[in-house]
Amino acid sequence: TLSLHDALPISPYQLIAREVKAPRQRLKYALETGLQVSALDGLFWFGSQRIAADILRLRKYGMRIATASVDVYDNITGTTRHIPVYYS
Repeated sequence: TLSLHDALPISPYQLIAREVKAPRQRLKYALETGLQVSALDGLFWFGSQRIAADILRLRKYGMRIATASVDVYDNITGTTRHIPVYYS
């Protein structure tokens, strides 16, 4: 099995999506490995349409998850936006 650092051309999100089948488990694994996960990451890579609900459930199960705001550039509108990301 591959680790997150073995396959450089493959993003860590792709590797998780290949190895873990259940969407909430993908999210949990990503957070446990230190990745920051946005709502778009959750939808695109993990199949989570309601990431906030999944985060809440993981928190209720005892997982410590923090929220931060990061700036991302929107190349369609030419603006920078603040989006929330989750990390553990």
